[in-house]
Amino acid sequence: MLIYILLFLLLICFSITEQYFKGSKFPEFRIFLFVIFLLFVTFRPVGGDKDYVSYLLSFDSFRDPLDYFRHYNEWVYFDPMYYLIPSFYKTYVSQTNYALMAFFTFALIALSLKVISVGKLTNLFFLTLLVYFSNYFLLHEMTQIRVGVASAIFLFSIPYLVNKKYVSYVVLVLLAMLFHYSALLYFIPLFFSPFHFKQKIYFVALGIILVLTFVPTDFILPFLKINMGDVQVKSNNYIEYAELGVTEQVNKINVNFLISYAITLVFTFFINTIQSKNNYAYLLIKLQILGLFLFQLFSPIPGFAFRSSELFMVTQIISIPFFVYIFKNKWLGFSLVILISAIFLGLNLFYGKIMQDYFVV
Repeated sequence: MLIYILLFLLLICFSITEQYFKGSKFPEFRIFLFVIFLLFVTFRPVGGDKDYVSYLLSFDSFRDPLDYFRHYNEWVYFDPMYYLIPSFYKTYVSQTNYALMAFFTFALIALSLKVISVGKLTNLFFLTLLVYFSNYFLLHEMTQIRVGVASAIFLFSIPYLVNKKYVSYVVLVLLAMLFHYSALLYFIPLFFSPFHFKQKIYFVALGIILVLTFVPTDFILPFLKINMGDVQVKSNNYIEYAELGVTEQVNKINVNFLISYAITLVFTFFINTIQSKNNYAYLLIKLQILGLFLFQLFSPIPGFAFRSSELFMVTQIISIPFFVYIFKNKWLGFSLVILISAIFLGLNLFYGKIMQDYFVV
C-alpha cells in the first residue's frame, strides 16, 4: 500500500505549493500528475483491485463490434461502450494487448474530463485532486471504470447546466449513458436551480434523510419495476434478488455515509459563504443531498443504493475543499480537508480493502 500513501503525500506537497504561490497554475505539475495517474491506472496489475479479473473475463467473451448490433438481445446486459471499446481493439488492433488498450482508453477519457472539470469548477486544483485520489480515483478509475467515465462526463457537463446550455447537457448525459446505463439519473439535475438555495428546505431534506436511516424502504421495490426497455435489464435482476431476500443488507449508517452526511450538513449551513467563493456551490450541495437521499431510499437494493448515490456524491471531489472557505484561517480548513481525505484513503485501503498492494506478483 506504500505507493498509494506516497502519491497521497505528493499531492499534499503540491497542494501546499499551490496555496503559497497563487499566481501560477503550475501546468507542469498538472501534466505530471495526469501522466502518473494515467499510467497508474493502465498498468495496474492483475489482482490489484476487485474488478480487474471480471473485466478480463468479460472482454474475453466479446466478439466483433458488429455482433453487438446483430445480436443485441444477447449483449444488451453490457453497456454499449463497455462492449465496443475492447471489442474494437480485440478485432482490429491486437488480440493479445486489447485489454490493456481498453483500460488505457477508459482511463484516458475519465482522467482527461475530470482534470479539465476540476480546472473549471474550482480554484483549489491540487487540493481537489487530493480529495479525488483518496476516494473516487480508487473507486472509479481503479475499479468501476464504466462509472468512472460516466461520472467524468457528468462533472464536465455541470458548467453547461449552470450556464443554461441544456441541449449540450442532455447530449453529454446521453453520452454518459453509453458507458453506464445508470447515468439516466443525470437527467434529475435539470430540475435543480443552480442560482437559489433555500436553506430551510434542504435542512428539512437532510432531516428526512436522517429519518430514513432508521426506517425500512422496502415499499419502493414494486414501484421500480417500470418498463424502460433495455436500460431496465440489470435493474430488474437487482430488484428481484432484493424481493427474494438474497442480497446482502446495506449498512445504512456506515462510516462513509456518516462522514458525507456531516460534511453536507456543515456546507448547507455555510452555503451562502461558500457560494460567494464558488458559483457552483448551490448546485453541488443539492446534488450531494440527492446522493444521500438516494442511498437511503434504495438501501433495500445494494446495487442501486451505492451506484445511484456515487453518481451524485462524486461532486464531493469539488466540494470537500470548500472547508478552506469556511474558516477565517484557511490553513485550518486546509488541514481539515487533508484529514478527511486521509480518512477516506484509509477506509478504502485498510477497511473496505478495495485495492490490493499495487505491486502484486
